[in-house]
Amino acid sequence: MNNLVTQNYSHPQEPVFSSNPMQNLKSLIEKGDLHFLSEFNEIFPDFISKIKSASSKLNAMDIKFCVLLKMGFTTKEIASVTKSTIRAVQSRKYRIRKRLDVPNDEDLNLFMVTFF
Repeated sequence: MNNLVTQNYSHPQEPVFSSNPMQNLKSLIEKGDLHFLSEFNEIFPDFISKIKSASSKLNAMDIKFCVLLKMGFTTKEIASVTKSTIRAVQSRKYRIRKRLDVPNDEDLNLFMVTFF
C-alpha cells in the first residue's frame, strides 16, 4: 500500500498554478496530496467546524467524505480517490446521512454543496 506521505516526497512536487482555486484543490485531492485540507480550509473556512457541530457522531473519515461531497465529487470519484468500492462509498454516504439527519428525499450531494 502506498504511503501518501512518502509518495508526495518521492516525486518532485509539481507546482499547481491555476486561476481557479477549486480546480487546484481538486487536483491536490486527486493526487493524494495531504495539503488539500489546509487549502480546503482557506476556501471554506467554517465548513469543517460547522459539520462537526452539526453532529458529534461524525468520525474523521466521515468528515473527509463530507469535504469530497462539498467539492462536488461523484460517488465514482470518491471511490477512486479513497481507493474503495462504489458500494463502500454508498454505505458511508448512507451513514453520514443518518448521522446528520438529512431527510431521505434530500440529495446528500446537494445538501453538502449548499451546506455553508
